[in-house]
Amino acid sequence: MWKNCEGFIFARTDWEYVTSTFIFPVNIGYHFVATKNGAMNGQLCGIGADAANRCIVVDEIEPMASSSPTGSSWPSRARTRWRS
Repeated sequence: MWKNCEGFIFARTDWEYVTSTFIFPVNIGYHFVATKNGAMNGQLCGIGADAANRCIVVDEIEPMASSSPTGSSWPSRARTRWRS
């Protein structure tokens, strides 16, 4: 299952608060993408991904967004691609 699973996929949000989430096992734990309506703008706290190929993949976030997880667990790798 983990070879194809993406736990949480975030696209257009407006100050969404995400707290105390966890995913196991997974290919991508938290994936940030853009749609025609925009990308994520919000706060993440207490999130984690274990046994993940990529814990967090950032393809796009809103320019004013500060997507910085606090109190989070990242036992694997992260990948980012910033497009501004």
